[in-house]
Formats: sequence, C-alpha cells, structure tokens
Amino acid sequence: MTTVLESNGLESGNSESDALLVEAAPVPHNRFPAIDGLRAIAALAVVVYHVTTTYNLETLNYDTWQWTQRLGNFGVSAFFLISGFLLYRPYVVAHFAGTPVPRMIPFWGRRFLRIYPAYWVAITVAVYGIAILEIKNFQIFFTTYGLLQNYRAGLTLSGLGVEWTLVIEVSFYLALPLIAWALRAMTSATASRQAKLAVQLVGLAGIYLIAMVVRVWRLWGLSTPTLADLRGAEWFPIHQVGQWLVGYLDWFALGMLLAVGSAWVAGGGRIPMFGRALAKYPAASWALSLMCFWVALQLNTPESIYAKVTRTQDFGIAFLYGLVAFFLILPLVFGDQSEGRIRRFLQTRVMVYLGLISYGVYLWHIIWVRQLKVWFQDGTVGGNIWIWFAIVFGLTVVTATASYFWVERPAIRWSHRRWPGSRSTESPSPKPTDEAPAEVTS
Repeated sequence: MTTVLESNGLESGNSESDALLVEAAPVPHNRFPAIDGLRAIAALAVVVYHVTTTYNLETLNYDTWQWTQRLGNFGVSAFFLISGFLLYRPYVVAHFAGTPVPRMIPFWGRRFLRIYPAYWVAITVAVYGIAILEIKNFQIFFTTYGLLQNYRAGLTLSGLGVEWTLVIEVSFYLALPLIAWALRAMTSATASRQAKLAVQLVGLAGIYLIAMVVRVWRLWGLSTPTLADLRGAEWFPIHQVGQWLVGYLDWFALGMLLAVGSAWVAGGGRIPMFGRALAKYPAASWALSLMCFWVALQLNTPESIYAKVTRTQDFGIAFLYGLVAFFLILPLVFGDQSEGRIRRFLQTRVMVYLGLISYGVYLWHIIWVRQLKVWFQDGTVGGNIWIWFAIVFGLTVVTATASYFWVERPAIRWSHRRWPGSRSTESPSPKPTDEAPAEVTS
C-alpha cells in the first residue's frame, strides 16, 4: 500500500529544521510533538514493506518476513488518520468557537504547493533522469503528473506505483473544506457547543458508514473488471471505486474524530472516560493497537507476495487497520506528552528529523528500490537483504533531505508569502499542525 505522510513547516525566527529538532515543553491540547516521530515510524514501515517485497520477487524467496506484507496497510492507515486529525482540527475548533474557518482557496493553494513540486521533481528524475520508468504517451503523462491515476481505468499504478495514496490524499484536501462547511451549516451560529458536538459526531458517523457501504459494495456487489475494462483508460471507472477517496473515508473519519475530541477538550470539555484512561495510560492504548494488528495478521499472513485475500479478509483487514492507527495516535493527541518512554522517544531529534523529511522518504525510497532491482539483476548488488536495506535507506535519507530543503521548504515559504493571512488566527491549533501536507506508504 502507499500512503501519504505529512511534513511540518514552521514560521519562526529560527530555521524550520532547527525548530523541529528542539524538544519543546508540551502545550496541552494544541501541540502534538510526537506526531512527527510517528510519521517517521510509518515511513520506515513503508520502506521495510517495499524492500522485502522486492527482495522476495527478485530472489524468489517468498517466505522472507511474511508479516512485513502487512506493514503497507499500517503505514497507509497511520498517514490517513494523521491527515484527518491535523487538517480537520482548525475547522472544528472554529466551529465550536463560532469563529471563521481557514479560507478555502488559500487552503487548496498551500496543499497544492506542498504536494506537487516535490512529486514532480521525483517523478521527472525517475522517468527522464535515471530512466527507471517510462511514460509512453501524453495521456499517461497528464494522468501521472496530475495525480489522477485512481480515476482512470488501468492507470492506478501508473508512475512510481505508489502514488495512488497521494491521489486519495489530494482528493481529501479538495473535499475537506466542503465537508467542514456542510457540517457547520447543520447548526446555527447561536447553537450550543453540545449541539455542535452532536452534529460533528453524527456527521462523522455518517461519513464512516458511507465508506463501509462502499467497501461492502466493492467486495460483494461489483464484478471483476475485464482486460478491456482496464485497457480503456476511461474516466471514473466504477470498478476502481475502492481506490477513490470514498473507499478510504472511514480512516480519515477516525482521524477527524480525534480532531473533534481534541478541539472539544481545548474548549474546556471532556472526552469519555475510556478515552481519558487511554490518554493517562498510553501503554493500554498501544496494547489495543498491537492487538488489532495481531488479529489482522491472523486474518491473513500471506504465504507469498502473490497470495490473495478473500473478500471477508479484505474487509476485516481494512476495518482493523483503522483501529490500529486510531489507538496508536490517541495517546499522541491526549494526555501529558512528556510522560512515557514511547512519547519521549517519538520526540527525539532523530525521529523528529525523519518525520520532517517523511514526504521525501515516501517519494524517493521507491525510486531507489526500483534502481536496486536493476543493480541486483546486473550483478552490482548481491542477494543480502540487509545490504538492500542499507542502500535504500541511505540513499533515501540523502535525497529526501535534499527534497525538503531545496524543494519542499521553499514551496512552503512561498505559499505563506502568497497567502499571508490564510491561517485561521482564532484557532489555537499549533503552527506545525497547520503545515501538514502529505506523504505516503504502499
């Protein structure tokens, strides 16, 4: 699976990298210092997934680390929930407070500049630089560079092969202001906070249910596409609905639920006792996350990378990975962020830095994995999987660093100059959250 991570950017007197690498005292309910570290873990999980999958394919060693075949699901779910949480929080804070929300056009413009420039550089290098990919015609060029693959028949894996989650992420960016507007419009300006909370919860439940219905329909209601269907390249083929935004709205909705809870607490409210207990004892929440991961493995730990899941397994795995990410992120949103070894580990300089460059890690690791296949086939690299990890990880960190400082950060700064007043000043959401862009897994 492929997913989208989110790199933070800061506006301060210091450089963004320095600011992110300094451990600051947590500010309750509006600063989430461990999120970058979680992005780093999700990104590394994606690297492990793609390296082991490619290693299995190239060496015909199908029993190598079978459980890593589920790390892609983990990365995707974590990234989508993080996006739902970080990006929706300013909207729901404004709803509860009755203040203006982030403006639509600046929001879309800043998201565009956060995603596309770095992606265009990476795909251009892959196709026209080191030539590990080929774009055969203008149709594929337009679809690939526009991040439209999921909405054209047979082109979901066009390009690097991992962009399909970026397509979903961009679709979420387009839809989020409209979703926020719709939920806000369901209450009057004078409605109580409790009434607004009820609308938010009912609305998110509806969004979650829609995704569940679509997933059931895709698995049990739609027929398998024919080769002619895949070759047609028509727009919005219904058999690919599972790769559209609506097919993953349940994961985004869970992240948005965390945003609602965070905004509610920031305004003086309380979350349910169960949530307070998990925030106070984060090990319990992470144990629940691990348990959901283990159950998902029991549903299907593939014997080889070619093993297919049944429809029931497919549904169960997708449902469980939403819970895996939900219980993993919950202690990073609520509770004292200075307590606990895991929270503190996620705030270390190394983890924060890897989280900072995580979008570049997503984009570039798959390029080096593909290049590694060439080096393996021509004998440049042997069949030791640890050497594969070292090569991919080292080259990925170098190019992801270059991507951030030479492409991503300049684009972030330009977007702030272009839309200087785009941030909702009434929202207590921290600056790092407002910069959330996107990143990916497999």
